[in-house]
Amino acid sequence: MQRERIKSCPFCGFKLVDINRTNEHSCWVQCASPRCEARAQSSSTREGAIRIWNRRTKRKTTTVDVLIVIDDDKKEVA
Repeated sequence: MQRERIKSCPFCGFKLVDINRTNEHSCWVQCASPRCEARAQSSSTREGAIRIWNRRTKRKTTTVDVLIVIDDDKKEVA
């Protein structure tokens, strides 16, 4: 059986993660960084929890037009 490597946190990049289990039907991976603590959805197996943690979505890049209005009297950006 091939074991999957656990990827770093997709949010903060921290390389250490915790694998938690509350009972035989609930296992999840959580970022070990005290500043992040992101966690993935739980699975009934350790391997399933790792697969869920390692799954990454492709980010879509979008462009947005931004209009900045400057009031000449107040010199503030609205």
